[in-house]
Amino acid sequence: MGKKLLMVLAAFFLLCSGAYAVDVKFHGTMWNLIGAGTNNDIFTVHQAFGEKAYYLPAQNGNVSDVDYYNDTYTDEISGWFGLTKARFRAEVATDDGMAKFVWGQEVGTVAWGDGSDNHGFSYSGDGKNVETRFLYTQVSLDPLGVPGYIRLGLQPTKINTWVWTETAPGLTYHYKDDCLNLMAGFYRVKADNTAGGLTDGSEAWVLKADYKLDDATTLGGFFIYHDMQDNGFNDGSNINYYPKDYYLGFTGKTTIDPVMLSWDLIYLGGTTDVYDTGTNTWLDDIDRSAWFGRLTAGFKVNDQFKVSGTVAYASGDDDVTDKDAKNFLSIDVDVPIGIIFFKDSMLADCDMFFSEAPYFGYSGAMIFMADGTYQIDDKSKVRGAVIWHRTAKDVKYYDKNGNEQSDKDMGVELDMWYDYTYNKNVSFRVEAAYLFAGDALNAFASDKDADDVFYAGAGVKFKF
Repeated sequence: MGKKLLMVLAAFFLLCSGAYAVDVKFHGTMWNLIGAGTNNDIFTVHQAFGEKAYYLPAQNGNVSDVDYYNDTYTDEISGWFGLTKARFRAEVATDDGMAKFVWGQEVGTVAWGDGSDNHGFSYSGDGKNVETRFLYTQVSLDPLGVPGYIRLGLQPTKINTWVWTETAPGLTYHYKDDCLNLMAGFYRVKADNTAGGLTDGSEAWVLKADYKLDDATTLGGFFIYHDMQDNGFNDGSNINYYPKDYYLGFTGKTTIDPVMLSWDLIYLGGTTDVYDTGTNTWLDDIDRSAWFGRLTAGFKVNDQFKVSGTVAYASGDDDVTDKDAKNFLSIDVDVPIGIIFFKDSMLADCDMFFSEAPYFGYSGAMIFMADGTYQIDDKSKVRGAVIWHRTAKDVKYYDKNGNEQSDKDMGVELDMWYDYTYNKNVSFRVEAAYLFAGDALNAFASDKDADDVFYAGAGVKFKF
């Protein structure tokens, strides 16, 4: 079905390009990766993200750090695997360049041999695995005497790396000149399905601006009002949560020769209404107050060698049963912090990762990273990184003997990436990572005794 759909779309766009004088462009990316690891299960999405994160405040007193994760990872699943993922995007622009139609399709990552749920790759081809990633119209406002353009439909957000970067349906306005980059928008992130999606919307309002002071410095900021009041979440019992949060962020980058600096400072505030369906009563509100900060300093040693250091902090909460939520939450992101836990790898491009968001559950994060990149020649480069993963608050758990433990050390990670450019469309990647497991990681191991983790992979990326 997916193949036939793409063939019909391609034929339609080609016919339109000749008959109606529109400009048609096709873009796409395909990843194919073969990898092996000593604990592959750690890469299978253990941390809750997106809308699942918003009912984390607990009222029943039975929630621990470990319950923030979908399940604990095991120490036995090892061996090799193969992964394939592809994205295809068509852009149809009017001949005057004033409007365009964008349709993006995706075959989400499929493991070789996985024929489960009628969507995998197995004998006799694939299953039902094509999804819509983008579907929006972009229209210039210049003919109306207004600078900029609007987008309507399912579109990329790209508001902030640590808060919200993925797609969402909405209406946004964009303006850009030599100094100012401005964006304002409204998103309907969830609706009442019983009314066909026409009523009771959970919504997000966004304002973002970046201003270039000079060639060396750009300052920016953003504001997000995230209202989930009309569509709350259930914690698995009789408690429903209705969050109404806001983000206030300050960002920037500058060069103080020879050091390049970039930063984010983000405050998350708001309240969550709590309703007990068992007694049909409203409970006390939960107040949220949380922080995220990130500072990166880079230095160009010479034309071939660059080094940088990053410190990232996400506030945590050491008591998730009270009325004060202090742990930082992202909306929907893909954070680039190493290979083992987060998403800076071809493995993560293929949707294999421990977490999308820059923290470890309620406990937050305190991460230190040093990395360097060496450009070997015009076609190849190598990069290495050392990352110390810690939590902002203690991870509390019971060890295999039933004794209560607490720790902040998730482990030290060593990463390596080698990239080779085959031609302008094709590149090869070899990557590897080793995690010296810290004591806090014991909380998430099935036997409460976390093993070190090793991963190595090689893949091909085709992009046009």
